[in-house]
Amino acid sequence: MKAILLAAGKGTRISRKISNIPKSLVDIKGKPLILRTIEMLKQNKIDVSVILGYRRELFLEILDEVKVYYNPFFILLPIV
Repeated sequence: MKAILLAAGKGTRISRKISNIPKSLVDIKGKPLILRTIEMLKQNKIDVSVILGYRRELFLEILDEVKVYYNPFFILLPIV
């Protein structure tokens, strides 16, 4: 089985609460949410791929054992 995690958005609805980081990088008990999700999937023998966009450099620092793809159509638009 395979899973595709979408981590390409800004998370604008929650951004006021999490200080300019993607919501999937929010710390939950000392670990980013996306890493917790990846660990749970891998424990169940699910192959994980992650699609990145906004602030991809932050994800690349922590994602080392999963396939990572970049959305080349990601465009940073101003918050209205």
